[in-house]
Amino acid sequence: NGSITLPDGQTATNILLGFGYDSLAETPRIEAGAADGTAQGKLKRITGAVLRLWQSLGGEYGTRSAEDIADDNALERPQSLFDAGEGLFTGDTAVLKFPSGYNQSGTVIIRQPADMPLPLNIVAIMPQLITQDR
Repeated sequence: NGSITLPDGQTATNILLGFGYDSLAETPRIEAGAADGTAQGKLKRITGAVLRLWQSLGGEYGTRSAEDIADDNALERPQSLFDAGEGLFTGDTAVLKFPSGYNQSGTVIIRQPADMPLPLNIVAIMPQLITQDR
């Protein structure tokens, strides 16, 4: 019927509701160039990234290890973007640190797990990476 009941007779004027489901975003293989041409097919390491977000809360980020490219749940050391107590965020995050290790894919993964039914609106992903020339 479009109504909700808050616990213990509480009232509110602004409520954020959501249904939990796993959301996963993964960039295409990043092309950052290299001294001798394209970065495609070369080993690379994402060292950090800045996310530009709009009215967002929660979320995890990371990358896949080389052996887990096909596994949607294989975030390498997922890290939280925000503390749930900070409220909705609009702007650029601090530089998010990524785990060490090189692989050929060089993708960034952002996930909003089902147990965090919160808005996560990604405007831009600005990665920092190292490409190994062959």
